[in-house]
Amino acid sequence: VSARRVAHQAFRQDAVGRVEVWPLLVAEGDAEKKPKALKEAIAWRLPLGYRAAPDPAAQLAAQIAQQIKAWVTGGHTVYDREQKGVRPMTYGDVMVLVQKRGTLVPHLVAALKKAGVAVSGVDRMRLTSQLAVMDLMALLQFLLLPQDDLTLATVLRGPLMGVSEEALMALATGRGSQSLGERLGEAATEGALFEIKAKSPSPCGRGEIFETKEIENFGDGSFSAGHEETPPQKDCVLSTLPQGEGDKGSGKENFIKHSARVHAYLRALLAKADGLSPLALLMMILSDPCPADAVSGRRAMATRLGAQAEDPMDELLSAAEEFGLRHAPSLQAFLHWLTESEAEIKREMEAAGGRVRVITVHGSKGLEAPVVILPDAATLPSRTKLPKILWDEAGGRPLPFYVPREPLNGRLASLRGQARERQLEEYRRLLYVAMTRAADRLYIGGFVKSEPKAPSKKKEAVDSWYALISGALAPHHQADVMAGEAATLLSPMIVLADYATQGAPAIMGVEEPYEKGAPLSLPSWLFVPPPPEPLPPRPLVPSRPSEAEDASALPSAPPQEARFARGRLIHRLLQNLPDVVVEKRKEAAQRMLAAPTHRLTPAAQQDIAHEVLRLIDDPRFAPLFGQESRAEVPVIGLAEGRLIAGQVDRLALVEGEVWIVDYKTNRPPPDDPALIPAAYRAQMEAYRTVLRAVYPERLIRCFLLWTYSPKMMEITQSVDITR
Repeated sequence: VSARRVAHQAFRQDAVGRVEVWPLLVAEGDAEKKPKALKEAIAWRLPLGYRAAPDPAAQLAAQIAQQIKAWVTGGHTVYDREQKGVRPMTYGDVMVLVQKRGTLVPHLVAALKKAGVAVSGVDRMRLTSQLAVMDLMALLQFLLLPQDDLTLATVLRGPLMGVSEEALMALATGRGSQSLGERLGEAATEGALFEIKAKSPSPCGRGEIFETKEIENFGDGSFSAGHEETPPQKDCVLSTLPQGEGDKGSGKENFIKHSARVHAYLRALLAKADGLSPLALLMMILSDPCPADAVSGRRAMATRLGAQAEDPMDELLSAAEEFGLRHAPSLQAFLHWLTESEAEIKREMEAAGGRVRVITVHGSKGLEAPVVILPDAATLPSRTKLPKILWDEAGGRPLPFYVPREPLNGRLASLRGQARERQLEEYRRLLYVAMTRAADRLYIGGFVKSEPKAPSKKKEAVDSWYALISGALAPHHQADVMAGEAATLLSPMIVLADYATQGAPAIMGVEEPYEKGAPLSLPSWLFVPPPPEPLPPRPLVPSRPSEAEDASALPSAPPQEARFARGRLIHRLLQNLPDVVVEKRKEAAQRMLAAPTHRLTPAAQQDIAHEVLRLIDDPRFAPLFGQESRAEVPVIGLAEGRLIAGQVDRLALVEGEVWIVDYKTNRPPPDDPALIPAAYRAQMEAYRTVLRAVYPERLIRCFLLWTYSPKMMEITQSVDITR
């Protein structure tokens, strides 16, 4: 322990750090008081227009998006650890951490994409809950059952069709017993939408509401004929009709023309749906023109739903591709699989990839970024998340109590207060995780729908991240560094930053460094070079395939594979067949050897099966395949300073002795143990040395089992295994 006061000095003195607290954003218009209840009725205007309610989350998201873009385009820099210096900031240097995937996340992603900022999207996404996916699934459901009027109405109001609410009402009302599909067909071919005479519905099937006839000049080419060869109707030819909102003529004529486009588009999809996989069908829908857009369905979706629809559409295509790899290409099965699976897309956010990352604080553990933004720091954990059943352990015996939201009983109120405090403790621990993700800059923001007025609300507000950080940093606010950077869109309320010049006053009361020239006592080891780092030993793998392997039994195999294929098959059979009951061993061996991947002739199959079964059934080798034996045992350890890593073919405990058995398939095998190759002896000695450390009290014996003879030879002579 030093007698001097320890002063903290920044490790990266060349890097500039910064912490900013942005002003709390309050929803506009909240200051207006709500009108009091009137005692007498008065005349009031019917609100026919639409007025967007103030949304502070959307406002803050737009400001953050513009701020990030200004940082990158304005030439701001960040510290690069690899280059040991500053470099221009990129979008990948920014990470936005949110407490939960609430309303702020979609606003933020949409605002970033609208501002032209590259963003990787959210870290998790429930696929079937995305609007773009729901619209596409509705279209696929219509293709399965065109008679479903509700699904058709959903499709017509979707981004791909562009049918207005008024036009849909005109189609749907006053049609009697007609289906919506029949009414759409009449509107497209007969005209006079408001004078359509009700017709009795025909007992039609799928092909009679939207006949799959020839449709010329649709999309990139013509669709082939359907069930009948009927000349296409002129009103259904897409190329002869003006597209978009700029159609000339009366509103009725424009609607009739648009109905023709919609009807032709749906007919074309029905004609193709049965012959395409879900992936191909979705790709055609998104890449080909549609009634709402003359370029592509994808552009129509993005125009209507915003740029945030791009990610869900891509993920839906990925899901369709995954489905096609695992299941038969059935549209109905795909929709069922997608709905029942409740697919949640989880993205890996370790690599920024030049894009802004929007992640929850829980998901950011282990990550780091030069710039971190906490946009929802004013949000407190909801009391509704507290458990309803709480345990009281005060009396020595835990008792469960049901605790309502506002308990009247004092003891229950105390239990709920303790649970709330534990919730806030976890909330503060999460703040530590969030703040430590920032390497250089940390920005704290927040939004509230209204200023807290009730005393209880004001008391709770001091527990928020925003209040904790603001209260701790406000006394150290550096007003003189407010202009340390170029003008920012979000003017900070509190700033703490490193001074750019040398000799600037220390911040937050940090003591000056040790005085220069003062005598220092340096340890002797400081001037002694460190010893070289020991290199990890290269493992010695004793087991090597025999080069004496005979490949004559496999004439059809490639030479490099045939050399050891027979030995591998014998080893595999000797590993698995002893565990099979005696009556079924022959059948199991024949079934394995007959697999087409082995490319064995019938004679070779019979020869190998006979060789293995004869060896297993031989009474001389019964101890090797008994209950006290194991196959393919991995062995690793040190032997005379070398790391040994191998695998013993058979390890058996025989009358208190440990037997190491290695199979050899050489043909013919040597008759004299003296003729055993030196490599085999070194291999077995390595195994013996390692296992001697495992079984110091037992005798270790090594054997080679020649499968062709069959016979077993013991290796007793020690050799140098380090050769």
